[in-house]
Amino acid sequence: MEQRKNDSPEFRKFASEIRELLELISLYQGMSRYYESDVPLYPAEVHLMRHIEEGITGVTELANHEKKTKSAISQIVTRIHKKGLVEKTPGESSRREIVLKLTEEGKKITKYHKEVDEQLFAELWERMSSAPEQQRLAGTSLLLHALRESYEARF
Repeated sequence: MEQRKNDSPEFRKFASEIRELLELISLYQGMSRYYESDVPLYPAEVHLMRHIEEGITGVTELANHEKKTKSAISQIVTRIHKKGLVEKTPGESSRREIVLKLTEEGKKITKYHKEVDEQLFAELWERMSSAPEQQRLAGTSLLLHALRESYEARF
């Protein structure tokens, strides 16, 4: 892989901020939380529940959507199933197929998680309000696009 070196102060600041961003994301992913329930959940678990609620109800579909292996998704599904938040039922077309459905507790948690997300995103948007709206949208889109391309080039 060809390396490009940039020692400008702007580049060093950018690299430092991206490093901090990735560290914050890593910390966020590694902490369990309670979503108006006595069941602790990791972000990966509650996000998978949100996808199930949205109609992505098979392990293969979830794996493709999340860009993870079926094994990784199966492990998460097993954990949330043991916590009583998702039901597994046999599929109609194949005995090996499993269809996932949220329990009432799972639905309550995902509803609360949506509200928390909306509050967080509104707060972030407000904190970024010193920049014009066009810049806020362009900045996050540009960063996401660049991260996706870098990820796809590596994996």
